[in-house]
Amino acid sequence: MASPLFPGPGSGRQQGGPGGSHNAPAGRWPWQVSVRRYNKELELWQHLCGGSLIHQQWVLTAAHCTQRAQKDWKQCLVVGKEQKPGPAVVLNQRLPTALRLWPYQLQEVMVPIVGNEVCNQCYQNSSTNTGQIIKDDMLCAGSEGQDSCQGDSGGPLVCSWEGIWVQVGIVSWGYSCGHRDFPGVYARVMSYISWIRKYVPLCPGS
Repeated sequence: MASPLFPGPGSGRQQGGPGGSHNAPAGRWPWQVSVRRYNKELELWQHLCGGSLIHQQWVLTAAHCTQRAQKDWKQCLVVGKEQKPGPAVVLNQRLPTALRLWPYQLQEVMVPIVGNEVCNQCYQNSSTNTGQIIKDDMLCAGSEGQDSCQGDSGGPLVCSWEGIWVQVGIVSWGYSCGHRDFPGVYARVMSYISWIRKYVPLCPGS
């Protein structure tokens, strides 16, 4: 869970948790989702990506979090039990609703928004690509020691607007984690509102 201070290339973030993060208090982010994959060898569900519950039947996550899935993999969505091991609610009709889960601890971090032009220049400085790397449907956030990382992919970037938490980004990709020259790159949710509304009802049950 990344929270801004103010309102493609690659397949996600490198290994590690959110840079500069700390444990999130239980219940602070009730919409947070853990996308998990079943490990047959260990016989348990392991966290793969984050996501956000935007409707009682719909979860918003990164595309590469679902593209990684293989035919013999089982995936599930876990909501609201990120603080404790043991049984959890699973949003998948084909899977049992009580499963043995790895005891992950939800993390949160405060990150500054970085303008697209500045962010694009940062990535161009280390690339042979002279074109636009940070597209209009992306946004950047993070600073040295304050960033998202692998395992955070698909998770929400939210900001408080008039007392309401609004999701503005989806953790997507980046170079390294918490590097001062490479802010994290997010999908810009506003660029996909029309597509989301095409499939997701405005109100539960509508």
